[in-house]
Amino acid sequence: MAAPDSGLENDPGSWQLQSDGYQFWVQAAADGTFTIPNIVTVSPYGGTATCQLYAYCAGTNGSVGQFSTGPFTFAPGTVTNLGTLTWNVPHQGSNVAWEIGYPNRSADDFRHGDEYGIPGLWLWFSGEFSNPLIYTVGASIWTNDWNYVQSAYWVGNVSNNWAWTIQFYLPRLPTSGNLTLNTIWAGAYSAAIQVFVNDPNRTNAVFRDFYPSVPTGANSLIRQGIHDKYGIDHTTIPVSKFVAGTNTITLVQRRSVVATSSYVMYDYLDLELPTARPPIGQTATPGDAQVALNWTASPGATAYNVRRSTTKAGPYTIIAASVATNYLDTTAENGVLYYYSVSALNANGESADSASVSARPVSHVPPQLALSAAGAQLQFTWPSDHLGWRVEARTNPPFAGLGTNWLAIPGSTGVTQVLMPIGLTNGSVFFRLVYP
Repeated sequence: MAAPDSGLENDPGSWQLQSDGYQFWVQAAADGTFTIPNIVTVSPYGGTATCQLYAYCAGTNGSVGQFSTGPFTFAPGTVTNLGTLTWNVPHQGSNVAWEIGYPNRSADDFRHGDEYGIPGLWLWFSGEFSNPLIYTVGASIWTNDWNYVQSAYWVGNVSNNWAWTIQFYLPRLPTSGNLTLNTIWAGAYSAAIQVFVNDPNRTNAVFRDFYPSVPTGANSLIRQGIHDKYGIDHTTIPVSKFVAGTNTITLVQRRSVVATSSYVMYDYLDLELPTARPPIGQTATPGDAQVALNWTASPGATAYNVRRSTTKAGPYTIIAASVATNYLDTTAENGVLYYYSVSALNANGESADSASVSARPVSHVPPQLALSAAGAQLQFTWPSDHLGWRVEARTNPPFAGLGTNWLAIPGSTGVTQVLMPIGLTNGSVFFRLVYP
């Protein structure tokens, strides 16, 4: 809760530019509830303070920007219940393809994020990072492979522009629309950013050249800070600039050779796709010559494709196109282990595939349990399409009944044959095959 200033920095939409009045901070509970106690109700300029309420999320999956509501005035000694406040976090696309860091308005989650106070640290980055810095989504780790600041790249006494290349894989492309690179800043000073798409050697024209949308004034690099003013920039990139497969986006902080103390500190980066996100919450329930599939609906999806394979690594083949949030695979054969993945569809195309789930359909018809002697052992076998049934045994004496004391033979659900030793001291032993 903050009160806008009355001076030159009066900005009711940005608490980070409000420096004359009081600010009151609290972290909301897990269920979103919060209480801000002891708010000063008078303005430092006289009269009743007029406040705005701001909120931001230190989370993942593109929760950037801030919520605000107001204005509010409060009477001394009173309690104000604001009721339920809803923040619909804005997104440029429908699906976060990848993200680097998490949005907490600081660069502390990256390399040197806890060592930023070392004097002159930025002079030695060339001894531990390459130029260009290469970050591979899915293999690199941002706490180690993404630096807390993109500054000048010093080699001896010569400053160079420092290029950072992000490599990432798109299993399939949207058929239309744009992809959006979101760069969220924890601070910037005298910096300009160039964006190259699938041009890691930077031999073609710059795709975009811009100044970070961060209020000026601070210089946290040489003042040994980890953040200053917060800002967000969106770079819209047409789908035609990408390929199905490996892609790159290169970011160059181009003013390092002009202003050697210039820098950007990243809070968070992500790439958003216009296609819906892959479904989550998939389940595969085996039946008799069938598998029932269910999943949670993806926001923005209009339909789904179902793929199947007999190996986890694939290849996967579409067995159902444009279905709703469930599907019954009646072409499955008993005894075969199947893997399933699901993709989401909307007007811009098809998402990546979901994580796979597996199921093995099994016959529910009781089979004949075959028995033979093999030396001092009994060998039990049953049909391969009944894989998943289990063998149980009991040693009740005769006339004790067959309803109790059945024990499952360990490991029998994963095979169609077991060997049991013949115990001559047992007066009688009974065996049965059970499912499930």
